[in-house]
Amino acid sequence: MMHSQSDPVLWQRKLMAFLHDAPDKCFDIAGHEKAAARVQTQAGFADEEARRAIEKECKPADWFSSSAERFVFPKGECSHDFKKQPLFIHPLSSKHYPFPDGFAFRSGSHSEAIQTALGGIQTDDWHKRFFLYWRRWQENATAKDGNRALAFLPADTRIPDHTIWNHMAVTAALAPCIVNKEVRPELLLFQFGPVQDFIAQARSARDLWSGSYLISWLVAHAIKAVTDQAGPDAVVFPSLRGNGIFDALHREEYYAAQWKQGDDGQTQTTWERLVKDKGGKAKVADWLLTPTLTNRFLAIVPPGEGARLAREAQQAIRSELENIGDNVWKWLLDNGAKAAWKERWDTQLDAFPQTAWAVQPWLERETCLQEAAKLPRDNDNDESVADRITAMIKFAEALDDADKDTRCFNADGKLKNSGILWCAHYALLDAKLAARRNTRDFAQWNTVGATAAVKDSLSGKEECVGDEEFWGKLTKAHGQIFTAPSHRYGAMNLIKRLWWRPEEIGYLPQKLGLDDAVISKALRSDSTQDVAKRNSAESGVQGSASSNPYIAVLAMDGDQMGKWVSGAKTPAFLDQIPPKAKDYLKGAAKLRRLLTPSYHLQFSEALANFAMHKARDVVEAYDGDLIYAGGDDVLAILPSTRAIACARALREAFKIDFEDGRMYPGGKCEVSCGIAVGHQNAPLQMLVREAQKAEKRAKKEYGRAALSVSLYKRSGEIIEWGCKWAGGALDLMAEITGLTDAGKLSGRFPYALAGLLRPYALELARPDELKAMLPVVQAEVRHVLSRQGTGLEDKERGPLEAKIGGYLKACWSPEGSGPGGSAEDAGRRTQDPGRQGQGPRTRDQGGGQARLAGTLAPQDPGSRAQDSESQERMPRPLDFINLFLAETFINRSRGED
Repeated sequence: MMHSQSDPVLWQRKLMAFLHDAPDKCFDIAGHEKAAARVQTQAGFADEEARRAIEKECKPADWFSSSAERFVFPKGECSHDFKKQPLFIHPLSSKHYPFPDGFAFRSGSHSEAIQTALGGIQTDDWHKRFFLYWRRWQENATAKDGNRALAFLPADTRIPDHTIWNHMAVTAALAPCIVNKEVRPELLLFQFGPVQDFIAQARSARDLWSGSYLISWLVAHAIKAVTDQAGPDAVVFPSLRGNGIFDALHREEYYAAQWKQGDDGQTQTTWERLVKDKGGKAKVADWLLTPTLTNRFLAIVPPGEGARLAREAQQAIRSELENIGDNVWKWLLDNGAKAAWKERWDTQLDAFPQTAWAVQPWLERETCLQEAAKLPRDNDNDESVADRITAMIKFAEALDDADKDTRCFNADGKLKNSGILWCAHYALLDAKLAARRNTRDFAQWNTVGATAAVKDSLSGKEECVGDEEFWGKLTKAHGQIFTAPSHRYGAMNLIKRLWWRPEEIGYLPQKLGLDDAVISKALRSDSTQDVAKRNSAESGVQGSASSNPYIAVLAMDGDQMGKWVSGAKTPAFLDQIPPKAKDYLKGAAKLRRLLTPSYHLQFSEALANFAMHKARDVVEAYDGDLIYAGGDDVLAILPSTRAIACARALREAFKIDFEDGRMYPGGKCEVSCGIAVGHQNAPLQMLVREAQKAEKRAKKEYGRAALSVSLYKRSGEIIEWGCKWAGGALDLMAEITGLTDAGKLSGRFPYALAGLLRPYALELARPDELKAMLPVVQAEVRHVLSRQGTGLEDKERGPLEAKIGGYLKACWSPEGSGPGGSAEDAGRRTQDPGRQGQGPRTRDQGGGQARLAGTLAPQDPGSRAQDSESQERMPRPLDFINLFLAETFINRSRGED
């Protein structure tokens, strides 16, 4: 049974478990216990006898954590001297962290930085003390440029792909799970929704941001309901350390603790110190106001507590939404709402949050493996979860008896600690949640009131709150908020519009402790017109003084993130260990690194680093506004001329391995991106949904690691185009833009090319017919270039023709990647049996068929098979035309409609 939140015994044990190792252990493994004892004493365990007793009680958590995260290395055969060769290996990409020259020789100063990083805590509350050690110790120790590398001190030098900091956190999370000297954790997986549909219901950029932020805000309260009792270390993902929203919820509770500042006796609160570290109030607003929490979390909780904590998380969401709703409703009452409408208001709030959760108790070895073996196999992987664990166990138990560490094995030679079964338990838990989410609950929907009301203008589902008289007065009195006088809203979209506004409700600013002016500046644009004004000055067919009134919504999502989280894509085991261990364990050449708690922690940390430290900077560097950055998931609004370049930059940032003392997802991870471009006056929620559809098309139509674009002309036609990141198509597009802006290539080039190729009806040709037509099309391309590229120099014309020719062949060849890629990484496609040999169809915004010279969209994804690996390759000739049409539409769109 879990101790109460205020019970100091719980937090003493968790703090002791957190401090069971000294972070600088890798510098002096033989003396690490003495170093840990010094840290423990400094943290408040002054009584030596009591300190030893609590340390002994927490030992099972350390053993379990070590078993879950490492391999049972043979005694003395796989050691690695960190001081001679500092080594940390990226847990996803297997890249080695670039420790500074001479790093290990400064171990004394590094140890001092670690020891003194938290010397100023002034609190007698063990709960607060634990929270601050978890939250601030690593951050303080690594704050200076010379200490950045301390973030990558390994927990075990023999398998240095997880940090000591994360091992400490896992051990602390397991401390409350000890029952009769055995660790019996329970895993809780919680999910909240709906997300995408709710966020997309937006008329303005701030509506988009507000909906995204409200989701993160409510999820943060659900997480806090768990962490208040189990500790913030208990949440495995998303990464909480340094998350602005999660920090904000503890601003008055824990961050009011006083710290000593310097030698003059001055003090400051932890929150004041956080604000200073972030660069002051202006910078801290970006940190606090960026929605960065996903709608799903995984937590380690004590046995038998998962269901109760899940229900408390549900209640926390409900309570916070009620608090927000009460504040907004009070404002509505002050502005003419009638008390009789409150029933409809409450009913709609009750219907909004949909939550699902699952709990997985810890199972004994044989039971666990039997249950894991029953899980459905992934068609893309030869090995199941049970196969991977069984293979690793067999390899470990087959080691020579003389080399086995007797602490890890029973007398019969079998592994004695069940921590190695982490990945099987996560797989079982994930399957449970999937089954629960597929079991739909259908509650009867009762219309409130005797007469029906107008539907919400954004959702089209709920009835609006209020009558016409109320809305007439409201939109007249607050036209700066309700900019569309004809629009009517239900409860959730009213909350989205109002709850954050400092000049009206003030609920969120007060919770965050931010000034009105700071919030207004941090949120940047509200109108899409403001975004469109940032288009590149050189774009626009009427000259540099003209403006381009088109904007882009960008939706990015990581590829196969489920497989990364499940452990299906973990690196080869031998890639994660030092040379000596690799040589001894070469028999494990076919084994993959098992999924571990620290892997989960570090993966979520890498995603959080991208979201918190890269996404906003990249988007704003391209004159855009970041709406949401939840790990691998990004939503942004940009001027149309900068959107594709921004997408490429986001992908490059995502694939960074290490930078400035932080770890990012790395070179083996990929993303796909969808972009919807439309006029600044187009419905924003339509562009959001189309960007999300384009992102899905990039994954399904182009085989992931791809970009897909949908361009909406005001006349109703749509251009759809896409390519693989690595295929060269985007470089070709960028070159076309540069040559056209320089006046060397006519802006009419795409239309002239489309006009010449239209009579060939490429969309109707069979693959064998396309092959025969290739020389003809190549000749037409050369002809158009000769007429429309009169400004090209010889040194420019040849390379341009070669790039266009290479892209043409890629689009024409079934064996190639299709648009912009290589045969190796292409997506697969099928032909619709009813349209044998036909290419993509055109469509208009009404969903009908449209025939327009060259503006031909890829076939509707709904008519294709979902399993890309089972589909045949087929050529995509119209992507060749649409690259040029897309480029000119994005950069010179005004004047074409």
